[in-house]
Amino acid sequence: KNEDGEDGAADKSKPSSATPSRAGSVGKLGMTVGLAFMAGPIMGSTIATTYSRCMQLATVLAILSAVFISWLPPTTTTNKIIDKEEKSASEKSNKKGGLLGFLNVKAART
Repeated sequence: KNEDGEDGAADKSKPSSATPSRAGSVGKLGMTVGLAFMAGPIMGSTIATTYSRCMQLATVLAILSAVFISWLPPTTTTNKIIDKEEKSASEKSNKKGGLLGFLNVKAART
Protein backbone atom coordinates (compact mmCIF):
# COMPACT_ATOMS: atom_id res chain seq x y z
CA LYS A 1 0.00 0.00 0.00
CA ASN A 2 1.15 3.51 -0.72
CA GLU A 3 0.78 6.55 1.54
CA ASP A 4 -2.81 7.09 0.32
CA GLY A 5 -3.79 3.60 1.42
CA GLU A 6 -4.29 2.37 -2.13
CA ASP A 7 -3.06 -0.95 -3.42
CA GLY A 8 -1.01 -1.23 -6.59
CA ALA A 9 1.17 1.18 -8.47
CA ALA A 10 0.81 4.88 -7.82
CA ASP A 11 -0.71 7.08 -10.50
CA LYS A 12 2.26 8.63 -12.29
CA SER A 13 0.18 11.34 -14.01
CA LYS A 14 -0.36 13.34 -10.83
CA PRO A 15 2.65 14.88 -9.05
CA SER A 16 3.45 13.70 -5.57
CA SER A 17 3.25 16.04 -2.59
CA ALA A 18 7.06 16.00 -2.34
CA THR A 19 7.54 17.56 -5.80
CA PRO A 20 7.22 21.27 -4.79
CA SER A 21 9.55 20.89 -1.82
CA ARG A 22 12.02 18.94 -3.96
CA ALA A 23 12.01 21.70 -6.57
CA GLY A 24 12.64 24.30 -3.87
CA SER A 25 15.49 22.25 -2.44
CA VAL A 26 17.12 21.84 -5.85
CA GLY A 27 16.80 25.59 -6.45
CA LYS A 28 18.46 26.39 -3.13
CA LEU A 29 21.23 23.92 -3.90
CA GLY A 30 21.84 25.58 -7.26
CA MET A 31 21.93 29.01 -5.67
CA THR A 32 24.43 27.80 -3.07
CA VAL A 33 26.69 26.33 -5.75
CA GLY A 34 26.56 29.60 -7.70
CA LEU A 35 27.49 31.63 -4.64
CA ALA A 36 30.35 29.22 -3.89
CA PHE A 37 31.70 29.66 -7.42
CA MET A 38 31.69 33.42 -6.92
CA ALA A 39 32.99 33.59 -3.34
CA GLY A 40 35.50 30.72 -3.54
CA PRO A 41 38.07 32.30 -5.84
CA ILE A 42 37.93 35.60 -3.97
CA MET A 43 38.47 33.91 -0.62
CA GLY A 44 41.14 31.62 -2.05
CA SER A 45 43.16 34.46 -3.53
CA THR A 46 43.16 36.40 -0.26
CA ILE A 47 43.99 33.42 1.98
CA ALA A 48 46.51 31.59 -0.19
CA THR A 49 48.94 33.92 -1.92
CA THR A 50 51.66 31.37 -2.80
CA TYR A 51 51.55 27.96 -4.46
CA SER A 52 52.72 26.11 -1.34
CA ARG A 53 50.04 27.87 0.71
CA CYS A 54 47.43 26.78 -1.87
CA MET A 55 48.56 23.16 -1.58
CA GLN A 56 48.40 23.29 2.22
CA LEU A 57 44.92 24.80 2.12
CA ALA A 58 43.74 22.20 -0.42
CA THR A 59 45.05 19.37 1.78
CA VAL A 60 43.32 20.71 4.88
CA LEU A 61 40.03 21.21 3.01
CA ALA A 62 40.19 17.70 1.51
CA ILE A 63 40.70 16.19 4.96
CA LEU A 64 37.84 18.26 6.39
CA SER A 65 35.63 17.15 3.51
CA ALA A 66 36.42 13.50 4.23
CA VAL A 67 35.60 14.00 7.92
CA PHE A 68 32.27 15.67 7.15
CA ILE A 69 31.37 12.93 4.65
CA SER A 70 32.11 10.27 7.25
CA TRP A 71 29.62 11.97 9.61
CA LEU A 72 26.76 11.70 7.10
CA PRO A 73 23.96 9.37 8.18
CA PRO A 74 23.56 6.11 6.27
CA THR A 75 21.13 6.13 3.37
CA THR A 76 17.81 4.40 3.59
CA THR A 77 16.14 2.69 0.69
CA THR A 78 12.45 2.68 0.04
CA ASN A 79 10.51 -0.05 -1.64
CA LYS A 80 9.19 1.24 -4.93
CA ILE A 81 6.61 -0.57 -6.96
CA ILE A 82 7.83 -1.21 -10.49
CA ASP A 83 5.32 -2.16 -13.14
CA LYS A 84 5.97 -5.51 -14.74
CA GLU A 85 5.82 -3.86 -18.16
CA GLU A 86 8.52 -1.32 -17.27
CA LYS A 87 10.70 -4.03 -15.76
CA SER A 88 10.37 -6.33 -18.75
CA ALA A 89 10.98 -3.45 -21.16
CA SER A 90 14.15 -2.44 -19.33
CA GLU A 91 15.36 -6.04 -19.28
CA LYS A 92 14.76 -6.32 -23.04
CA SER A 93 16.63 -3.08 -23.73
CA ASN A 94 19.54 -4.26 -21.58
CA LYS A 95 19.76 -7.56 -23.47
CA LYS A 96 19.80 -6.13 -26.98
CA GLY A 97 22.31 -3.64 -28.25
CA GLY A 98 25.48 -5.11 -26.83
CA LEU A 99 28.27 -2.73 -25.98
CA LEU A 100 26.61 0.34 -27.48
CA GLY A 101 23.10 -0.54 -26.29
CA PHE A 102 22.89 2.62 -24.20
CA LEU A 103 22.74 4.62 -27.47
CA ASN A 104 19.40 3.01 -28.33
CA VAL A 105 17.11 5.66 -26.85
CA LYS A 106 13.45 5.29 -27.77
CA ALA A 107 12.74 9.03 -27.54
CA ALA A 108 15.57 9.84 -29.97
CA ARG A 109 14.20 7.67 -32.79
CA THR A 110 12.40 9.44 -35.63
